Amino acid sequence: MRYMMKSNMLYQESGQKPIGKIKDALFGPRKTVSMPDSAVKLKADILQEERTASRRRDVREMKYVLTDDRGKALASAVPGYSVQEDPSVMGWPAFRAPEVDHAAILVGDRSYLLTRRGADDYLLTAENETVLYARRNSMSITWSIESDADFSAEIICGLYIFCRYIEHENEAISA
Repeated sequence: MRYMMKSNMLYQESGQKPIGKIKDALFGPRKTVSMPDSAVKLKADILQEERTASRRRDVREMKYVLTDDRGKALASAVPGYSVQEDPSVMGWPAFRAPEVDHAAILVGDRSYLLTRRGADDYLLTAENETVLYARRNSMSITWSIESDADFSAEIICGLYIFCRYIEHENEAISA
């Protein structure tokens, strides 16, 4: 199935009406996902698991979580550093954070790997099979999303949010 994300609204590629909507919080990374009837269905946030003694913002201690209106986690992701910049191997860079290029994702009881392949190019795989591909169309605010999986519109929006969280982890690197 093909989708388009434009201005935080998810559309089926051929559709004129949105099938999902993402709303940013006034401050912080929190987001809500609602459906066309405007009822809030899910909430996305970044949780801090633990704090290292060095006080560095280590993404390995972060967890991206997508919860329903009762607080039940429907999806979660643990981001990770690229192999070339993993601070546990290479040490911490002096003037910036290491690059984040993937996240281990759990949707329900199924495991996936979300990989950032370029600045605006993400691949979600399960057992080396691509189940979702998301990319920003060049020079545009529109994202194209393709998925062979049976994800609901809410989960597609949540996975898109997780892509954007990874993108934000790397903002200082590209700036």
